[in-house]
Amino acid sequence: MNTVNIRKSQTTSPEKVTSPEFSLSSKDETSTGFAPLWLQWTATIIAVVVVLYLGQTVFRALASQKTAPPREEAKPTILRVETFLVEPAALDRYIAGFGTVRADVEVTISAEVSGRVTEKSHLEVGSFVRGPEIITLPSGESSRKQGKIIIQIDPQTYQERVYQVESLLEQDRVNVSRLAKEEALNKRLIAQQEDRVDTMSADYKRTLELYEKRAESETTLLQKKLELERYLETQIRLKNAQELFSIRKEEIDSQRDTHRSDLKLSQLELEKATIRAPATGTLSEIFVEEGQYLRMGDPIARITSLDRVEVPIAVTLEDAAVFDELIKAKQWPLAQLVRRETDLEDSGGVIWEGYVHRIAPVADEQTRTVLAFVEVENSAQPQPLRPGTFVHARIQAGTIGTQQGVLVPRDALLNGVVFVASKTSDSEETANANHNVAKPRKVTIQQTYQSFALISGGLQSGEQVVTTNLDIVAENSLLDVRNVHSLDEEFLRMRIPYLKRHVEKSDE
Repeated sequence: MNTVNIRKSQTTSPEKVTSPEFSLSSKDETSTGFAPLWLQWTATIIAVVVVLYLGQTVFRALASQKTAPPREEAKPTILRVETFLVEPAALDRYIAGFGTVRADVEVTISAEVSGRVTEKSHLEVGSFVRGPEIITLPSGESSRKQGKIIIQIDPQTYQERVYQVESLLEQDRVNVSRLAKEEALNKRLIAQQEDRVDTMSADYKRTLELYEKRAESETTLLQKKLELERYLETQIRLKNAQELFSIRKEEIDSQRDTHRSDLKLSQLELEKATIRAPATGTLSEIFVEEGQYLRMGDPIARITSLDRVEVPIAVTLEDAAVFDELIKAKQWPLAQLVRRETDLEDSGGVIWEGYVHRIAPVADEQTRTVLAFVEVENSAQPQPLRPGTFVHARIQAGTIGTQQGVLVPRDALLNGVVFVASKTSDSEETANANHNVAKPRKVTIQQTYQSFALISGGLQSGEQVVTTNLDIVAENSLLDVRNVHSLDEEFLRMRIPYLKRHVEKSDE
């Protein structure tokens, strides 16, 4: 830098430029005292490069002597999951439902004749009445015993009608007797008339012979002829009357049959004036009082039999098909009825038992369900099941065999795939040896039962199916199994069990 400044000062001085001597001396001085400019720049660059290289070498030497900090490798993600232990087992299936109890036999008694109630038995709601029954006499013959009298309608009108028809029948009997006598008399008259006709015919022939011999007049002949014709006419009338006797007899017989039918009807109406219990049961309602006038068809009382009751339970079409198969095989599905659902598992509630004996042939078009009728024999129950009671039902629907598949929770299914928690292999890292690996399995769903699915194929007994964190579980994911649920534990979690282990009944 000093050299440059000197050169500039030399070139800018007017005196040095004009003086040749000074210019020559300056040139000689420059060429002998300083290096060329390009060489100076090259030396400068080389010096900088050498300094940088030496600095980098020193830095590398210092860096090689420094100890590197310890590094931690990224740990694999381990998912905490719960699993279900696959276990083949024979299971009893149940169908839950509800319904209102109704009597199997309930009769409403109505008036069949009109009249005023003249007598009412001392019966109230809740009174037991016995209907007609067949009893066996000591002689071995059977006899029908009428039911208990409920009320009595005024029988006077119907009794008078019976007397009237009986009088008509008596008149018919008299008419038949009189007709028989008239017929007998007519027969005698016919016989007498035949004798007279024979006599008059002989007299007429004799008169005719005399007339031909001119021993008798024509007037006498004509008179004899008229008398003969008159006797013949009377004979014809008598014979015609004899033929009409059979017709008259048929008329009287027909009239008598009509009167006999009227008598039966009047006697039947007289019997209907006495209202008797048509069935054995308990009076659940009474609609009349003594002195009330009844018309034909008016309700009198309602009798409800508690011997047998039934409960219509709405089930799906599939469940109805299962019941149909069981009923056809004479395997009546057992039904347990309770007032509260929890009573099915608690020992404190009353449980009634009945059987499904029939299925409604028509489905409900609104609910798409079919009614299954559970029949309960009250005589076999701890206490009678009364009509009108709302009950919950649990009905046996057959057995699921081990050959049909295994049960898994529906929560474990993901688009027809389940993840099985498998142990890690020996070739994997030792750090993962205590964990499981998720392995997907394609399964076939045979049937679903609320929170369970029946699976066939793809699973083996003893394997564990992942039931939680399925949204992040993938193939070969490491699993930390925190809890393993068994089939019995899943059953205990159900509020109302619809599946239970099948227990073979021992033959004693």
